[in-house]
Amino acid sequence: MREIKFRAWFPSGHWVTEKYSQMIEDYTSQQLFESFGFWEDEIIYMQYTGLKDKNGVEIYEGDISYIGGMGNCVCVFSHCSWAWENKDNLDFFNECEEMNTIKVIGNIHENKELCQ
Repeated sequence: MREIKFRAWFPSGHWVTEKYSQMIEDYTSQQLFESFGFWEDEIIYMQYTGLKDKNGVEIYEGDISYIGGMGNCVCVFSHCSWAWENKDNLDFFNECEEMNTIKVIGNIHENKELCQ
C-alpha cells in the first residue's frame, strides 16, 4: 500500500513548509487571510503518487517530468488513475513503458514554461 501524503502551494507563490502547515491547521480561514492575504480554499494541494523518479525523487500531482519517448509531461489524476499528460498524449502509469526513464524536472506552479 502506498504512503498517503500531500504537499501544498500558497497562492502567493511558495510552498507550504512544516512551519506553515501547522498554522493552516490552527488558524481559521479569516486568520489566514489577515496574516497571509489569501483564503484557505485558495491553497493548492497535490497528492503523492506513490512513485519515485529514476533519481529517487517523489512524484506528486502537478510535477513536470521528462519521460523518454514522450518528452515533458505533467502528472495528472485522470479517469481514476495517475497519468502523464503532454500536449499530444495522455498515458496512464500502467501503460507507461519508460518508467525507468522518468526524471522530475519541475512543477506546474514554478516551471510552467516546461509544459510548452
